[in-house]
Amino acid sequence: MKSSTYYSHGKLLITGEYLVLDGALALALPVISGQSLLVEEGKSEELHWIARHPDETWFEASMSLPALEIKLSSDPEIAASLVKLLSAACTLQPDFLTEIQSLKVTTHLEFRREWGFGSSSTLITNVARWAGVDPYKLLWMVSKGSGYDIACAEAAGPILYRLADQQPVVTPVRFNPSFSDSIYFVYLGRKMDSDAGISAYRQRNKSRQMSLLVEISTITEAVLSARSLEEFTFLIEEHEAILSRLLGVAAIGKTVFNDFPGQAKSLGAWGGDFAMLASNIGKDEVKKLLKKRGLQTFFHFDQLILKHPEDQL
Repeated sequence: MKSSTYYSHGKLLITGEYLVLDGALALALPVISGQSLLVEEGKSEELHWIARHPDETWFEASMSLPALEIKLSSDPEIAASLVKLLSAACTLQPDFLTEIQSLKVTTHLEFRREWGFGSSSTLITNVARWAGVDPYKLLWMVSKGSGYDIACAEAAGPILYRLADQQPVVTPVRFNPSFSDSIYFVYLGRKMDSDAGISAYRQRNKSRQMSLLVEISTITEAVLSARSLEEFTFLIEEHEAILSRLLGVAAIGKTVFNDFPGQAKSLGAWGGDFAMLASNIGKDEVKKLLKKRGLQTFFHFDQLILKHPEDQL
């Protein structure tokens, strides 16, 4: 058999977190780094799966074909999740894996798995391409997400994303603000469970959530068209205040970054992964203030975000 390679980009959700599940318009940014999946002929009658970080192999497993029974694995819980994903792909495409007796699959993450950039969504998208199935259908068979991360995995640059009648609506946009040198993304050191965050959100007052969809969608559109850092920081502060009241959780700008000279915004599941900072104090000063908080991993906007093709020229 010929080898095949698939590649998907990671993601960051800038606006619309949680409420995107109910139809709010969200601004989502693919990141430059992503995950590849290489499919090759194996050396024994099994599926041998190897998953790599930038620096190491972090998971390995062997399973029978086509039954997908686990023979060996370095982590039984991860192996079970992988079998669930592959089995779901087989349900959507019954011929997937049926005529192959020996496979070696190698995945390679270009970012740290704990960062929350989409180790799962990039894998789901790559497996969907390999199996020839709809990645959104595959996602919703194994996860509770909105699908914005799948849209980012397939996008060539920034997107607006919403669900209409539970179907994804993806609009490519340009988001390369003139003040991008004042936008930073910092890792908070706490990996969050997105599905757990979604479950907690689902338990909140439903009528209150519905009343906020238009408000958040309006902020999303305004963020996309913001012409100054001052306008941008005002909008993300408003967004944080709305989500803080809805979730009953203090905004990160009132806790971790309560004395930061600028505005901070949670990204994705509140309480972990990455936060976005907007400040005009300069990169060196931002780095110094983050170091005082014990936060070592941060990126400038231009280091991290995959821009619209016309902005890459």
